Amino acid sequence: MHGIISSEPLTKPTETLLEYFVVHCAQNLNLAYSTIKSYLAGIRNFYIARGLNNPFLQYDGSPFLRLQLIMKGIRKDQCKPTKPRLPVTAYILKNILLTEEVFFGAYVDLLMKTACVLAYFGFLRCGEFTCATKVFDPNINLCISDVTIYSHANLPFRATLLLKSSKTDPFRCGCIINLFRTNSDLCPVRFLYMFLTVRRAMQASSQDPLFMMPEGQPLTRHAFLSMLKVILQRLGFNASDYSGHSFRIGAATSAAAAHVPDHLIKTLGRWSSDCYQRYIQTSQPVLESALCAMAQV
Repeated sequence: MHGIISSEPLTKPTETLLEYFVVHCAQNLNLAYSTIKSYLAGIRNFYIARGLNNPFLQYDGSPFLRLQLIMKGIRKDQCKPTKPRLPVTAYILKNILLTEEVFFGAYVDLLMKTACVLAYFGFLRCGEFTCATKVFDPNINLCISDVTIYSHANLPFRATLLLKSSKTDPFRCGCIINLFRTNSDLCPVRFLYMFLTVRRAMQASSQDPLFMMPEGQPLTRHAFLSMLKVILQRLGFNASDYSGHSFRIGAATSAAAAHVPDHLIKTLGRWSSDCYQRYIQTSQPVLESALCAMAQV
């Protein structure tokens, strides 16, 4: 694209050529730093796989310093401060579930309430209960058959949710999410039971999307977030402070506030490391109480 023609046989790229490449990726293609870094790794692998030396090293074995500085500059240029995402706590969820205001119609309102309570108690990521696009894949996305409700004396008391694919399950081994009746207004089993009753009355098959819009399309991430912002705004919250991940953050935060042991939070959220701790947002009164307790030791 810059009029540079490589000669045959394959020769080692110059530092200048690599500089042209990464700057073109950043400025003309608007690629992220991480993507450009992956492209460079691909170039390196291309050469090494053909028995050639690492193309990013000079003949004396030292790295290309100018290329490193340019990559560092691209990373800094693209480093924008992320806006903090507030948690959807039990208080906010209760406002969403118990409001009598009609937002999008009876069916869509029940769909949104069920999705919200499921995301909260299931510690779900937004992509785990919505579709990335309007194309539904029953091998990946949630189907009606992925939900099992257990009843006793015609009263549902437990439900299981099969996640066939998730961020931390790249090999699609599947994961079972257990939900239980809470005997309160915030009950995932009750809302899931009500919603499934409506879906079955609509003659939905077992392989149909669990969350389907009235037009017959699956609930996408974009549609869910758009409707969530409308609901939060009309309930008096600043919708821009919340995202699809706010339910997972809120679940971890609320569990910590309820003194749920750390190992249970880790299990509920399906975390394999201690990274869940960064989701727990501690209020100033709790910090103040902790400091006062330290002074009494």
